[in-house]
Amino acid sequence: MSFLLESILACAPDTPLDARDHWPLHEALRSLDHWLNEEAHNRAVWCTAGFPVLQFVKDPDVGWRASGVTRAIWDLVSDGTLICVDEDDGCARFVLKALATPHIRRELMHLSPECAAALQRTGHRFAQNATMAS
Repeated sequence: MSFLLESILACAPDTPLDARDHWPLHEALRSLDHWLNEEAHNRAVWCTAGFPVLQFVKDPDVGWRASGVTRAIWDLVSDGTLICVDEDDGCARFVLKALATPHIRRELMHLSPECAAALQRTGHRFAQNATMAS
């Protein structure tokens, strides 16, 4: 789940993850899950690439919460890939470490075109949702 999360953030440059409101990310993951369920081929390509099958639980804060995301955020913070920054508006946000982005993007180039495109769409959806939520 950590590689999935960092890949989505790398595909959404300059879009931080609000430390308190993860709705934009979970909603983007729901869109990804919709794509995965459209055709058996999509799920097969996804699982072959080693990505996790997404599971959702009802949540009062975000609507539907993707299982494992909170743990993945803290794993990325622990290994230094995600950095928590305090913004001028008083909100804390998670951003990818600048040196991590090129490495993540190189990894994405090794994926099948379908998986890379799905991650790109999910990153764009996350960026759109984050803009709406701010």
